[in-house]
Amino acid sequence: MSDALEALMPDHDVSAAEVKERRVIAPAIWMLVVAIVIQSVLPAVSLWSAPPAVPDLMIVVVCAIAVKRGVLAGALAGFTGGFLVELLGPGGSLGVIAFGAVLIGAWCGRFAESGGRMTWWMFTSIAAAAGGVVPLWFGLVDTLRGVGLPLDVLIPTIAVPHLTLAAIMAPLVWWVARRLLGAPQVVEPGMMPR
Repeated sequence: MSDALEALMPDHDVSAAEVKERRVIAPAIWMLVVAIVIQSVLPAVSLWSAPPAVPDLMIVVVCAIAVKRGVLAGALAGFTGGFLVELLGPGGSLGVIAFGAVLIGAWCGRFAESGGRMTWWMFTSIAAAAGGVVPLWFGLVDTLRGVGLPLDVLIPTIAVPHLTLAAIMAPLVWWVARRLLGAPQVVEPGMMPR
């Protein structure tokens, strides 16, 4: 039976180099898809808060890539995802989302390097914390620009809904990350496949 299957699928053998290459390219493709979904589908999803809270899928995906690949890959995923979201969306804050996502990606990447086993509930906690920090980062930048909301409005109406939405999305993103990226593997510059 296995000979018949091999005859039907002669190119079924995948070399280790091809698997490594897929593991490096998969996060980039995932970030592009997420950026397109964020700009096309998610603006229609607005939930209970006074200014509508739109789920920040990009930050949750950056967290997933970071906890699977380490600090460098997390920071790179944060920059890529944040920059794509800024380029595809309206707004005049080029670099603000990317910088915040770089910091979150690097922070989440520390969990990959700690060597501990990451479970879905640990990832949900990390993603929820990141989802709550992002609106505070934007609030700080807006305050420095002179257009920010006070903290007593920002935290309950924007940060808490984003934290909740990130916690809701995190288990599904974790499931996709486990299928797409496989086992945790810290990626540093000298470890890239040639």
